[in-house]
Amino acid sequence: MRFGPVSLRESQQLRLNRLYPRSQVKAAAEQVLVPRPSTGRIGGKPLIGRELLGWCTEFLTTMFDDLAGAKK
Repeated sequence: MRFGPVSLRESQQLRLNRLYPRSQVKAAAEQVLVPRPSTGRIGGKPLIGRELLGWCTEFLTTMFDDLAGAKK
């Protein structure tokens, strides 16, 4: 999954690496690449539809909710 434009602080990069292993930060392109979620770690089927949207919402909330609170 590709998210952008994104600029992560060091604490957010640490959180990303801890919670979403194998993720990559492309600072020059202002993008974050996260492996597509699946139903199981090994042999699971990729999430689709509402499940995928729910996962994306959870990801964005986990990674950027602290910024939303700071801007209010």
